[in-house]
Amino acid sequence: MNPAARKLLSYDMVNPTGMPLSAVLPNPELEEIVKKRLSKTQYLRTFYDLYQRLFEHAIVHINNDDLTVIILMDRTEEEYKEKMLTKMRDQTMSVTQKVLDDQMRAVQEIASLLGETTAESKVALVKLQQVMKGEDHDQ
Repeated sequence: MNPAARKLLSYDMVNPTGMPLSAVLPNPELEEIVKKRLSKTQYLRTFYDLYQRLFEHAIVHINNDDLTVIILMDRTEEEYKEKMLTKMRDQTMSVTQKVLDDQMRAVQEIASLLGETTAESKVALVKLQQVMKGEDHDQ
């Protein structure tokens, strides 16, 4: 394990050489990929409770030396930012929807009031027309 990985996994004071993979990176899927020894680079994304970190693994098997190299990329901060961005988007969409709903409700209320006043105006104008024609039979 190189010094950067030791620091990342908090093994600065302890040498993990000789420890089983499952003790350092407890992940059955990772162990399975390492056992398969495929020639193509494999990628795996895993959150480790032990480290409270999200790692993307690049698993490369080196055929000539019968070695497997695991490159860890810490994606914790990126994932956190992405979740915060998604949360902000969701909140923005929620506020936008509420504004639209409120505007639609206001438009419906205005239309209703306009409809009522238009109907009242029509009744008054019809009566006025009847009075002007001398057709008012209520007198």
